[in-house]
Amino acid sequence: MAASMKPKFPNLNSLKKLTKDELRRILETRHGVKDLFIDPSLMKPIDRLADISFLKNHGVDRIFKMDSSKPVQGSKERFYIMRPKAFNARLLVEQIKGEQTAGHDRRYTVVMVPRSLYICEKIFEEHGLHGCVHTEALPLHTIPIDNDIITMELDLFYSSYFLHHDETWVHAAASALVSLQQEFGKLQNVYAIGQCAKNTWDLSQTLLEYEPDITGLQSQIEHLIIMDRDVDLVTPLCSQVTYEGLLDDIFGIQCGVIEFGKEVTQSEKSVKSVLSSNDSLFEEVRNRHFSTVYKLLSTKARELQKNYGNVDSMSVSQLKSFVADDLQSLKQLHRSLTLHISACEVITKKKTAEGDLAELLATEHGLLQGHGMTENMKYIEELIHRQQNPVNLLRLLCLLSLVKDGLSPDTYDSLKTLFLHSHGYQHILTFHNLAKLGLFTKRLPPQQATVKLPGTSGSSIKLSAAKINLPKKSSFQMLSKNLQLIRKPGKEDDLRNPTDMAYVFSGAYTPLSCRLVELILQKRGFSGLEDSIKLTTNTYYQSTRAQSARGSKIQEMNTSGASKDQTVLVFFLGGVTYSEIAALRFLGQTTGNRFLILTTNILTGNRFISQLKTV
Repeated sequence: MAASMKPKFPNLNSLKKLTKDELRRILETRHGVKDLFIDPSLMKPIDRLADISFLKNHGVDRIFKMDSSKPVQGSKERFYIMRPKAFNARLLVEQIKGEQTAGHDRRYTVVMVPRSLYICEKIFEEHGLHGCVHTEALPLHTIPIDNDIITMELDLFYSSYFLHHDETWVHAAASALVSLQQEFGKLQNVYAIGQCAKNTWDLSQTLLEYEPDITGLQSQIEHLIIMDRDVDLVTPLCSQVTYEGLLDDIFGIQCGVIEFGKEVTQSEKSVKSVLSSNDSLFEEVRNRHFSTVYKLLSTKARELQKNYGNVDSMSVSQLKSFVADDLQSLKQLHRSLTLHISACEVITKKKTAEGDLAELLATEHGLLQGHGMTENMKYIEELIHRQQNPVNLLRLLCLLSLVKDGLSPDTYDSLKTLFLHSHGYQHILTFHNLAKLGLFTKRLPPQQATVKLPGTSGSSIKLSAAKINLPKKSSFQMLSKNLQLIRKPGKEDDLRNPTDMAYVFSGAYTPLSCRLVELILQKRGFSGLEDSIKLTTNTYYQSTRAQSARGSKIQEMNTSGASKDQTVLVFFLGGVTYSEIAALRFLGQTTGNRFLILTTNILTGNRFISQLKTV
């Protein structure tokens, strides 16, 4: 994609500053030297919020990872930063009791993120620690990791809400919306898709009533689209082929930071790198299809070599200017190029080692497009027989089930039994979780079919086969047709200069979530989309600001009829992939809008399935 002028987003650093100030206040509640213990799941978020020098300046002497190891010697003051979970509270009780038994006299401050929960307070009280443990809350609801991405780093949000029906973290999601409105003004045009999305928005409005009035604050965000992850379960199951998506798949990106091992650095030391738009080289390649990245990096390397080669012909004054102005940036570019070229080589090797990537992608595309099902089934069965990575296999099985609205009883039982024989019966509970979420299901015969009626709160009624008008196409196939998710046969897209969001999956499929965002903005709501939305959820809601003909700001329109130069906040409840983020960035370029991504966490297909595994 051609480079374009960077869009101007709201300044997200102000969100970080507010939370950092609160952390400063908490640390200053205890004077003197203190030790800091951090929940492993919060190590990266805290590091993005406050660096070592900040913590040292506020009395922190040593930093430890909070785990089940024996108590360590240290300062009298102890601070624990943790998620408000019963497991963490019991772990802390065990450590404090051990120190008290050993005769240590210390003061303990427990900082719960993003808020304090009664269950933790109750556990402290039950073990007689209520008086000696001081509790605080650090409202770390939003963590900006780039100028257009805000994450909450709640990795288990999807399994917690959608699998276990635990609404604990909905409050955190609603609080994130409150924080954004307090900083950037009231959200005027709101579109919610899914029950969790509706509940989150309603709760945010309730919480906002207890906060200072923000009516006079100028709004910097014109639209909010909030979406449940289970509205689009297909997209996170597809193999990512954008560069940033593959970096996350292979190396893992945590809170916007990647660690390249010795296979990339070609040394004994690993290198941590912050991936953001501040790196001009990474900004240019991050959203590209992987097949185009290596050639671009090679071109950049040749240009860099040419710049260094010009040094020999420079005069003394030119050389002095070169050293003062250009040398440092060229050295930085050289380091970045070396890392990313090596990363491309490692990605290619690992994807090849996992099997024939081309065959895997062809199978996924065949499932999405609804052709070659016999060959696709044989390929999946072959992978199971070869005992390939169980998480990758579960991804394919779920994708097969989702695009077909479930499998026939014979096919379902055959594939499940084959998998259990190959990888062990300890996965029975995993299949139970997948079935509960509708990811891998058995399609009932017509005489046993039940129909879920809209507005019946999930209840269903049994109808006889004669009364059921069963669709010939699956829900996904109907969505694909209605929303044009699948490219037409014979139509190819230039992956170097794409013209459609489908490029993020090699032109085979446009992410459903991103297409819904595009159409909602075009239509300023759900008008004409009701039938398609109902194939994904029974719950959707919109609240838009009425615009008068007089006095309203006239918005410039793009060729599709949607307004231009607007900031759109898209909130994913349950996670978002880098492929979807790349697609929305592309949509922003083509429509002239700015897309700001707020998400509970960043997903890969493997992380999505792994949180549902029981072993």
